[in-house]
Amino acid sequence: MSRVQILCLRLQSFFSWLFAAFVEAPFFWLVIKLFSYKVYHKEHLKKSRPPMILVSNHLTLIDSWFVAYATGFPEFYWKPWFLPWHLPEETNYYRGLLVPFIWLNKTIPIVRGAPPKEQKLTKDKIINVLNNNEAIHIFPEGTRSRTGRIEDYTTGIGRIYQRVPNCSILPVYIRGTENVLPINSIFPRLFKKIDVVIGEPRMLTSKYKGLRAGVDISKQIFDILVKMEKGYLESGKYRAREILPSNQ
Repeated sequence: MSRVQILCLRLQSFFSWLFAAFVEAPFFWLVIKLFSYKVYHKEHLKKSRPPMILVSNHLTLIDSWFVAYATGFPEFYWKPWFLPWHLPEETNYYRGLLVPFIWLNKTIPIVRGAPPKEQKLTKDKIINVLNNNEAIHIFPEGTRSRTGRIEDYTTGIGRIYQRVPNCSILPVYIRGTENVLPINSIFPRLFKKIDVVIGEPRMLTSKYKGLRAGVDISKQIFDILVKMEKGYLESGKYRAREILPSNQ
């Protein structure tokens, strides 16, 4: 990456923090009053240290906001790295008047099927912000679940994790947003229950080398989230029965 590109990332990080601290967080605090929003095990954040990759299941287009608020507010006011970067799919968000707003949400857009050179630049940006002791939120599934359950995983996250020394993984499980903004819906449904469960941060290793290690680490992350989902759905304390999707 060039010095100009790195400087642009630093400026984007700073302006995103200003936007989140003085515009978005107060507004989002009011928004969540329209839902029954609950965060579990926030004490696990006390063990979190940068660089860090947040991993979560993926239900809707609005998951990132609820996860970021759960893991970052209000800590990011005095620990800016608690405000994670996001990796939205470019065609979903980077359009028209949304562009400056999404840019201020600390994003690095992903283009599916992009040329290798563009893919490399995107990956270099992700690794650069992690090496700068920041956090980034990645959906291991790569796309939204159509069933409401964790279905599969991509291997890119493992390859990124390998390239960042001392990087930790913070698993997060979210439930209820699928009832707020179901796939193909335009307007959100209010007064729904949303749960965010924060897991314990951990460091991952693999007995393999090279590409196999990346696949193995990706599989470990997938297994962690599947285990969190199983624990959530089998425990009444997380309000599971109230917010299971209708097709489950």
